[in-house]
Amino acid sequence: MKVFVIHRSRSRKNALKVVRDAGKKLGIPLELVILKSSLGSGWKTKAEQALQAAELILVYHPEEFEDSPNTSWELQRAGDLKKDIVELGVENDTNHFHDTLMRKYNFQDEFDGCFTGDQCDQQKAFDLYKVMVDTSEELVARRQRVNTFFVTIIGSLIALSGLAQSGLLGGGGGYLFLFLVSVAGIVLCYSWQNQLRNYGQLNTAKFKVINKLEESFPSQIFNAEWIAMGKGVRPKKYKSFTRTEQVVPYLFGSIMVGLLLLTTVEWLLFEKSGEQSSFVWLITYLGV
Repeated sequence: MKVFVIHRSRSRKNALKVVRDAGKKLGIPLELVILKSSLGSGWKTKAEQALQAAELILVYHPEEFEDSPNTSWELQRAGDLKKDIVELGVENDTNHFHDTLMRKYNFQDEFDGCFTGDQCDQQKAFDLYKVMVDTSEELVARRQRVNTFFVTIIGSLIALSGLAQSGLLGGGGGYLFLFLVSVAGIVLCYSWQNQLRNYGQLNTAKFKVINKLEESFPSQIFNAEWIAMGKGVRPKKYKSFTRTEQVVPYLFGSIMVGLLLLTTVEWLLFEKSGEQSSFVWLITYLGV
């Protein structure tokens, strides 16, 4: 998230510390956009580009801007661009800045703006609710199909390594085949883990919408279920399946990395000595 900091040069160090501390406290990756100098012919061009790219404008100690036409111009230009601006005065605490930063990072205002329709029309709200529930269930089914696909493909790669035992891929050919199998397996495991993470995030977003729609209903069944399960902070009641599920690609990936390292070492030894060890035959035998 890009944050443009409007400040006086003498306050730069403190301004940077405030923003960095906020990012660490809130767990938000921040990209600070701060000009080192407001001098030179190209300053306004750089400032214009930085302001347009920023998602949030922090005005640090605006009380110091009275005698600075440059910082005043930056502030006015940020307003013209309709950027979200938060001021942090000399005597202000950082709570308001933290709240604004978190809401902006989570696009909370834009999310709330999606529910500005007629909340009294229960039937329309319920129809939308059913759509979100159906798509959430379909997402779970799709994730299971993805798991089946990757388990099948990676298992097939391990089984195909048995070709080396047939004698058709003896010598260096067996090592090359195992090397390619392990590299392909690592790539597949990375893709698998990435898709599981994306599915988990998408499902979380769907339930955020479902819970928001439930606010207009007399009963909030999904929210009640989440509370009954301890809201994710009571391990005895509920443990995230997504986190457990993501361990599987890591395990397969670790096996493939180990296979890659051992194959590489054995291959190098084979190239030097010309003798093939029993490693290839053992691995391929286990893969059959």
